[in-house]
Amino acid sequence: MLDAAQATPGLDYSVLKQVPGILSSHIAIKSPSLRERSYGYGWIRTQLPGVVGLVRDNAGLWDMKDSPVLGTPDQLLLMIYHQGSTVGYYTFIALFPGSKSAIAVLTNSIAVSDAADWIDRIFIRALFDLRDNNDYVKLAEEGNKRVIKSYQDRINAGDELREKHDGGQQISRLEAYVGRYNNPSKPFHIVIMLPEENNSELVLQFQGLKDRTYALRHLYHHVFDWVLTHDEAKRRGRYPDTSLEIFWFKFELDKHGHVNSLIWVIDLIGSTIEIFMKVDVHNYGFC
Repeated sequence: MLDAAQATPGLDYSVLKQVPGILSSHIAIKSPSLRERSYGYGWIRTQLPGVVGLVRDNAGLWDMKDSPVLGTPDQLLLMIYHQGSTVGYYTFIALFPGSKSAIAVLTNSIAVSDAADWIDRIFIRALFDLRDNNDYVKLAEEGNKRVIKSYQDRINAGDELREKHDGGQQISRLEAYVGRYNNPSKPFHIVIMLPEENNSELVLQFQGLKDRTYALRHLYHHVFDWVLTHDEAKRRGRYPDTSLEIFWFKFELDKHGHVNSLIWVIDLIGSTIEIFMKVDVHNYGFC
């Protein structure tokens, strides 16, 4: 791949022939920066010493000015790296064109913070004998504390909203929210139900599946949340996301005051909103 990066870009659709364009700088990232720090097509170019790990979960744990720096000023290196993740694993791949070397770390589980990021940095430091004096065990421990705290901060923020609004404008009968809500453009639906053993609190089921059942708590007005603690999220195998609004369902009413849809912001970065239309109220009274 590094050899391909030195070649002239090809005209066909072979990925290897497009490597020069893929790894080239296309836009600055986290500016200002004295040294190079830019984004290609899925790859970040960073001149070491510098802050790395900018596109995955460790990035938000520290402000840029406080983030650990990999490398020292007397050891200049061009590092091109890619980070990936989904439910169940993290990845970190680092390329070094100057030495034609690469380091790839793949994990088969999701740690509290991004373990692949920390491990890759340790290997990079060993490969090039970097003398940045970072203690990555302590950094990982501190990162883990900050992740867990962010979950609690999210729960506290929701509690503050409840206290601030003190309910307000909620329909008095929870049965009004019960029903099946379909996404008009995707084969996905959400079922809102009242548990038979506790009819004072709604639950939701993604795709109507019992093993995808979550408690739905009133937040304010016609907004409910299904916020999870850190341990709950891990037990359910959910990708770590501490954004409060991701866990909000906002119910909409028609002109007669009847609940007819719910709105779910599924992606805060892209402001992606999905609307689910209420299509059925039968057989969902209790679960």
